[in-house]
Amino acid sequence: MVPGYLTLFLMLVISFYQKKDTFKKLVCVSLIVLGCVFLIKGPVYTHLNVVKNPIGLKYVFPMHQIVTTYVNEGNISEEELTIINDIVPLEFAKTHYHMYNNNALMFFYDESFPNYNYVNSLSNYGADVLKLYIRLGYKNMGIFIKDIAFMTNLIWSPISLPSQVSYHYDHYDYNGGNEKWRSEYGLYQPNGFIKSKIMQYVKYSEGNKFSQHIIWRHSIIFWSLLILFLLLLWKRKYGIFIIFLPFWGNVLSLFISMAASDYRYVYPSIPVYPFLFIIGMYYLTQDNT
Repeated sequence: MVPGYLTLFLMLVISFYQKKDTFKKLVCVSLIVLGCVFLIKGPVYTHLNVVKNPIGLKYVFPMHQIVTTYVNEGNISEEELTIINDIVPLEFAKTHYHMYNNNALMFFYDESFPNYNYVNSLSNYGADVLKLYIRLGYKNMGIFIKDIAFMTNLIWSPISLPSQVSYHYDHYDYNGGNEKWRSEYGLYQPNGFIKSKIMQYVKYSEGNKFSQHIIWRHSIIFWSLLILFLLLLWKRKYGIFIIFLPFWGNVLSLFISMAASDYRYVYPSIPVYPFLFIIGMYYLTQDNT
């Protein structure tokens, strides 16, 4: 949520200095959206007894760089090893470490550590994680940068890296009477014509090399919009900056938070891409914008 609020703040500041009439409209829309957010996360969540995510999830991404440094025998002192072991048992970390995601550390049950929960431990040691992240990052900058690049390669790389596992979609078959597929709020995915056609398409696209690069990876969107955005700045089309800001705010936030190579993290960019590309190309061809 913090990157979203920061992006909104920057949009308001830019619009205030660029176009006063746009600023007033943006303030009105922002207040409505923020009101809806606080309404849903407040009274609605309370009424439905929605359980908040553990605070430890906030530290999953930086902790992956720390574990990567340990697994790759980076520059770590004995004192720092002790702190890491307090947060995550070293043997557990080495056994369940995966180069491209945190899922094995977060979700896999290990009989050798029956009472250990990775996310709960991060919740208890959050401040230590951040201190350790700064200390190790300074000494192991190369490992940290490489790990961030690997964790976020779904964004920038046109091909899957070796041994990478990317989760594209999830679905459940609901046969009408099987209650195990219902959520605690009574929600479920009913089988039907629309769902069957969607699943037929996504399963086909997973095995198609063209679809793998165009649909299931973000690189074409990332690089095409980056080049277009830089061309616009080079031609001094600064008025376009505010239009691209939410997109880049979302993308950049993934470089400090993406916990796994899951398609759901990059999906928000997919629906807006055609509009941004068309608007950007239009501005690029205009002389007085």
